[in-house]
Amino acid sequence: MFPSIAAEFRIRHPEIQLEIVFGNEKFNLIENKFDLGIRIMKPIRGQRCEVLLPNPIVAVASPSYLEKVGTPAHISELRNHPVLFVDEQANVRVPGIKKKLAELSADRAVRSNDGSFLCETIAQGSPGILFRSVWDVEKLLESGKLKRVFPDLSLNSETAICALFPSRENPPRRVVRFVEFLKSRIL
Repeated sequence: MFPSIAAEFRIRHPEIQLEIVFGNEKFNLIENKFDLGIRIMKPIRGQRCEVLLPNPIVAVASPSYLEKVGTPAHISELRNHPVLFVDEQANVRVPGIKKKLAELSADRAVRSNDGSFLCETIAQGSPGILFRSVWDVEKLLESGKLKRVFPDLSLNSETAICALFPSRENPPRRVVRFVEFLKSRIL
């Protein structure tokens, strides 16, 4: 999604150059002279942070896994299934049962700090139920490679995709234009 948004922005605004640096580490925006950071984080109050997209978490599994073992009808049944999630989501609370994701099952099956890796692992038929950001599994759901397990359940991760500005000062107009464009394409 992001490459197509960046390409469209450059077509519409050829006078604005983009330098996009990806990484799991949190760069110091001021020290590294970045105009903007896009992070999955707990939103902070103030002018430095703008929420671009909420980050609800859903439960998914491969259709082949669900055909083999059956689809759980209630979240309490997850104790009988391998449960996968990225470590940052271990403390996300599950409504109705007063547990955290890390407490749903003793079997983590596969552990990784890379959500895309976990999505692909489950989509390839690996046993288990994955809790992942809805926008991260959207295309795999549309393609039929993954299936929602509890369609009415959406967990609040308390995080969002945020635009983070390096200071409280007004950002340059080019940065504002990019953030406005980004918001118009992802909402």
